[in-house]
Amino acid sequence: MKTNEKKNTSAKKKLIPAVAMLTTSAVMLSTATYAWFTMSREVEVTGLQMSATASDALEISLGEVAKGTNTIGADLAKQPADTDAEISWTKRIDISEYYSTVDLLMPASTVNGKDFFDATDATNAGKSASTFVAATKKAEIDKRDAKTTKSNLATDKDNSGYYVDVPVHLRTSKYSSTAENNTIYCKMSITDPKGTGVTDGDLYKAVRVAFIPADGSAASIWCVDDSNYETGKAVSSTTAKTAIAAGLVKSGDALTSGESDIGITIPSSTTAGNYGHADFTVRVWLEGESEYCHDANAAQDWNIDFAFALDKTNQDFVNFGKTTVGE
Repeated sequence: MKTNEKKNTSAKKKLIPAVAMLTTSAVMLSTATYAWFTMSREVEVTGLQMSATASDALEISLGEVAKGTNTIGADLAKQPADTDAEISWTKRIDISEYYSTVDLLMPASTVNGKDFFDATDATNAGKSASTFVAATKKAEIDKRDAKTTKSNLATDKDNSGYYVDVPVHLRTSKYSSTAENNTIYCKMSITDPKGTGVTDGDLYKAVRVAFIPADGSAASIWCVDDSNYETGKAVSSTTAKTAIAAGLVKSGDALTSGESDIGITIPSSTTAGNYGHADFTVRVWLEGESEYCHDANAAQDWNIDFAFALDKTNQDFVNFGKTTVGE
């Protein structure tokens, strides 16, 4: 794994789901054993933004919000209710409406998105490491008291962690007279925050995203254009690196992945006027074992966009990644 420099590692990243679009823009860096940052152990995460747009059959929420007061619930992992008093369900949402501050990030490596390891002997400008320890601290995102308009997410310079978690809730009005589970499809794309549709460097190839089901079962791990991830460059224990577990989704070309399911399903409603629900966590980190995560790449900017859909033939979903996704 690697460490990255605190001042020079401002990388804006963004997650966007499309037909249930989730966009997260953040400044994140650090990781690598094949490449780890060596100058500083933390990277600033600033300006984090995440927005979501849902298709006709989907709505999205980042947690409970009370009608009238806009008060945000205490537990954002809790599934919001399907009542008129619950106003969080929407077609589009921004993460900064819910969160105000995020911790600094440190580099880490994992084969399953759950057990993380940190390198203690990164050398050669972050391109070498062989000694690892368990990395258990999560980078916290502090929620607001009340839902507000979109604003920048400040950096908590006093605390740090190895990955960022954002609870996400989807619901569907799709009806079926019998129990039916629907596949949630996703696409992931990386673009330049300047709007050019390309990236200035290769740090984005070290970014990893895991979709973790609410029951804690196996996570689907995603990345873009990183051959090392596909060939097993990740740490599985304090003494070993092994191949990535099944379920890896990787882009084929043009910095955009083909559609694939996220390993999570959402049930149809079996009663008119009700909804089917799916709850999961979006986890983001920088893979220390990626050859692209080293000191020289520490200050690169990029956006990550996701598109979620139940119907992979939906035209908006099909067109996702063919044009630059805006703010």
